[in-house]
Amino acid sequence: MKIVVTNDDGIYSEGIDVLADAASEFGDVTVVAPRHPHSGCSHQMTFDGHLDAADLGGDRHWIDGFPADCVRIALAELCSSVDLVVSGVNHGSNLGLDNFLSG
Repeated sequence: MKIVVTNDDGIYSEGIDVLADAASEFGDVTVVAPRHPHSGCSHQMTFDGHLDAADLGGDRHWIDGFPADCVRIALAELCSSVDLVVSGVNHGSNLGLDNFLSG
């Protein structure tokens, strides 16, 4: 099984390492997460300009964008035939759909 792991706390957060380790028991894991924390950004995506990215080795990548950008790029460019996308483990509360922001 091919699994993409992402989060909104950033590639260097402790929670993403915990989730990636747990997910690796079920398949091959690729971690694609924001370069910087983006908690509370709701459902934002980047539509203008470009997104920087870096391959950190060991199937770990950061994207200089929002969590949704990370998933879009993972599915379109970095991983083929993904079976599952998981997100977390978050630091602090996770409001999900309770947190819509007006643009």
